[in-house]
Amino acid sequence: MNGFLVLVGMILVFPAFTSAESFSDRFAKGDTSFGGHFGHGHTFNLPPGKDRTDLSFAFIFPNWQENLTGLIAQDSLLQGALFWQIEAGLALLTHRGHEYLVGFSPLMVEYKFLNSKRKWAPTFLAGAGFSMTNWKDQADYELGSEFEFLLHAGVGIEVFHQSGSYSFNYRLFHISNAGMQRPNIGLNSHVFSPITGIPSPKAWPISDSVPYAPPTAITACPVLTTIALRANPIPVQIGMSTH
Repeated sequence: MNGFLVLVGMILVFPAFTSAESFSDRFAKGDTSFGGHFGHGHTFNLPPGKDRTDLSFAFIFPNWQENLTGLIAQDSLLQGALFWQIEAGLALLTHRGHEYLVGFSPLMVEYKFLNSKRKWAPTFLAGAGFSMTNWKDQADYELGSEFEFLLHAGVGIEVFHQSGSYSFNYRLFHISNAGMQRPNIGLNSHVFSPITGIPSPKAWPISDSVPYAPPTAITACPVLTTIALRANPIPVQIGMSTH
């Protein structure tokens, strides 16, 4: 419930849209952006077995995205755009000795189901990468080496505003070494990044032909202070007032 209130409040914080940019231009092929995910993960018992290691971790994964397709499947339920994502970052165990995982995932894609009549989109993500980690010091039953491969599969909801977007994300996070060294049961984790910022230099249009008239004033609640931002190549000034 608290996360929902934060999302609603953050939508109110940012100024209304001021551009008549077309919907297709807002998601043009070749557009790029920088950003990041941060949040919390916890391992779970898959595949089922005895004496499985229980780990919790915090993570921050900066990333870069490029729109590979522009809008495709237009005027259908599958209308959207496919993005290539490169991600790198750090995960630290939170309840043991703060053991680390440093990961790099250059082969990731995200599909966003886009509709000009709404300011949100379901998203699906999948990808792969590799890591260096000393988690085997705590999970020697599952991990046999410091070098481990990474697999990602996730879903989310992205909410758009004038200067970018914010999203709630869930990801299945798999770590193993592809049998190069034993043991290789691997670890599987539920990963949540409750708020991810994705600023953009382009405003969000309501439709291809009708500009959006911005309201004259925006106010915000002071509780909305913790966010992760995607770096914007064009500076964005955000005005806030509290009461």
